[in-house]
Amino acid sequence: MRKISIALFLSVVLSSCRIDNKKVGLDIFETIDVSLKEDDFCLSSVFTSCDIVSLESNNDLLITNPNEILFNDKYFVTYSKTDVVVFTRKGDFYSRINSIGKGPGEYEYIIDLYVDFKKEEITFIDFYNQKILEYTLDGRFIQEIYLGFYVDAFSKIDDAKWVLYCTQACDKTNYYLNIFDKKKEKIVSKWFPMRLNDLKYLNFWNNTSFFTSENNINFVINPYDTVYEIQGDDVDVRYVFNYGDHNIPHSFYKNSKIQDVIEFSQLAMRNKYAYNWDEFYDTKDLLFFTFKYEGKYHRAIYNKTKKTTTVIYKLANDLLINGYSFYQEKWIWPKGVYKNEIAFAMDALNFKDILNVQKESMASNEWDDLMYKNENLKKIYQGITLINNPVIIIYHTK
Repeated sequence: MRKISIALFLSVVLSSCRIDNKKVGLDIFETIDVSLKEDDFCLSSVFTSCDIVSLESNNDLLITNPNEILFNDKYFVTYSKTDVVVFTRKGDFYSRINSIGKGPGEYEYIIDLYVDFKKEEITFIDFYNQKILEYTLDGRFIQEIYLGFYVDAFSKIDDAKWVLYCTQACDKTNYYLNIFDKKKEKIVSKWFPMRLNDLKYLNFWNNTSFFTSENNINFVINPYDTVYEIQGDDVDVRYVFNYGDHNIPHSFYKNSKIQDVIEFSQLAMRNKYAYNWDEFYDTKDLLFFTFKYEGKYHRAIYNKTKKTTTVIYKLANDLLINGYSFYQEKWIWPKGVYKNEIAFAMDALNFKDILNVQKESMASNEWDDLMYKNENLKKIYQGITLINNPVIIIYHTK
């Protein structure tokens, strides 16, 4: 069902254009209806199986909660504000980038990162020093390009162009979405002009302002209800989220009395409005997303084939331990997607605690039999110590 009457969606689309005044495409988009009713969710309803990978750990090689996990058939790439660490798909350490400073090839704060696995190159934004840096996957510095303005997130369109998301106006751009030509070293196309009132509360942290879907780049500005699709230099509407009577009205966004993110969130909670928050991950058949309602974060999965949305209340994990099902109280959320695989990162001690709970509920011979049939699980379980990197769990979609 196509509902274009959502006020904010219209206001963003009608006021957003490029330098050459082309409008955002409205030809094909999908409305995602979100009921606020929560349901129990069983992993086997969308996944077939999972693989568990223990990342190599030592005192000098510890990552806590990675921002994202970018991966393919050969590598896992994780990063934090100051560190990029690459592991093989077996979990063995491969390389590390850790060049803190202000000089060439150095950086102070990684705000976003992109991996070109075909070229085996890593590109990331140094937020503080306003530059883009490129390294090889094995950690060798290639080059850097000074931007001269702050960038909150980015993605790669092709070898010649990047798309940049900015929230701080300057003399080079006062648009949120900017197409940057690498060879010309300048912005060549712009979308979504910054409006003074918006800038007061558009500081929502988002790990996935850009996320890919079948080789296309998707883009979202939180807390707005629209996901855009970037194809070359064109921008089209891809999804519009509909929270029914709990949609935020256009007048709320135009309220000049709202001063910051905190006040925005408090007023939205008081009025029982729901809005997109963070963490979008897309596969061929599933869209994982998070929204906020009544002051709480809610995880949801949209099934593109069935056109249904499930807001998760309790998660029944019947895949992590073969032949057993248990409720997972702390529902971890995806950290990355590759083809039909979705990567989750779990604290190693939490992972061991889950297994210990199952062990206590089983007879001794049942536990021994489980470990005998799951050699990899047994190896990971017995190898976990107080100092460990997260355990990576890869679920395979149906």
